[in-house]
Amino acid sequence: MKGTLVRIAVILLLVTLIIPTLSCRPVRTTAVWTDTSSLTNAPFEEMAAKGVTVAALYKYIRFHGTASFPDGTVLLSQLYEDQKPLPWWPVDQSIVVKNGTWEIKVPLGAHGAPRDLLSGPFYHFIVYRPLIKAGLGFDLVGPPQ
Repeated sequence: MKGTLVRIAVILLLVTLIIPTLSCRPVRTTAVWTDTSSLTNAPFEEMAAKGVTVAALYKYIRFHGTASFPDGTVLLSQLYEDQKPLPWWPVDQSIVVKNGTWEIKVPLGAHGAPRDLLSGPFYHFIVYRPLIKAGLGFDLVGPPQ
C-alpha cells in the first residue's frame, strides 16, 4: 500500500510539473520596444513589456512588464493582429502598477475572445499611459528549426 501511495505521489508531481509546460504555446518574441520620445523627464519614467504567455490548457493570454511609476498608476493596452486592433481585446481593462511591475491576463474563449490565437499572423501588444508606451511583437510560429 505504501509503495502505491509513493507511486501516485510521484505521478502527481510529474503531472503537475509537465502539464503547465506542455500547455503553453511556443511564442517567438520578435520586437520589444519603449517609446519615451514625447516625455520631458524620460530618464525618470520607464516602462517595458517583458513577456507574453499563451496558455492553451488554461485558456488565457498574459502580458507582463516593468514600470517606474508609483504603485497604483493605471495603464491601458491594445492587442493587434497583423496591424489591426482586435475587437475582443479589453481596451478599457485597467492594468495597475504594483511594486514596479504590471500584468494583464485575458481569458481566451470568453467575452468574444477566440479559444486560441492563430499561428500565422504577427501580433503586436501595446501598453500605454499618456506620453509613454511600450510594446511587444510576437508570433506563435515558434523558434526557427
